Amino acid sequence: MHKSKVGVRMRIAWHIALSLVLMPVEKERAPRPTAVHSSHREDTVTFILSVLLAAMIAMPAFADDAPRFQVDAAWPKPLPNDWIMGQAAGVAVDAQDHVWVIQRPRSLTDDEKALTLNPPPSKCCRPAPAVMEFDVEGNLIQAWGGPGEGYDWHRCSGFRLDRRQWRQ
Repeated sequence: MHKSKVGVRMRIAWHIALSLVLMPVEKERAPRPTAVHSSHREDTVTFILSVLLAAMIAMPAFADDAPRFQVDAAWPKPLPNDWIMGQAAGVAVDAQDHVWVIQRPRSLTDDEKALTLNPPPSKCCRPAPAVMEFDVEGNLIQAWGGPGEGYDWHRCSGFRLDRRQWRQ
């Protein structure tokens, strides 16, 4: 966090604290001793300032601990069979650090899945199967899903890996 942001937060905290101290007191129906009322206000201001100060001190520590991610354009490696992926519906990592992706082949436009049209207007591509497993390096291990004999592959919104090993 930049020092200028900390300075702004300190000024805001002091402004709030001063407004609480200098805030006009409403007329009370039953008079209370001034010392008790003043002491209560001072305790409240001290508490608020302590909380604000603790928050300002802790915020940079949390910001520095946040993970940073970077896109790897070479992952995954090119898919076989002129396959192309649609919208990713879910991603999970198993115990072997294999990355499982469930994607939506039906989300591809006709231009993206041109090889499936008759006649094909271009030399690329066709939808990849809905479920794909990749190793750490981005190599496709296996893939399945889509229309098949005796069933219709429906749209998927996600998946969860369990302890079983899924091998075709």
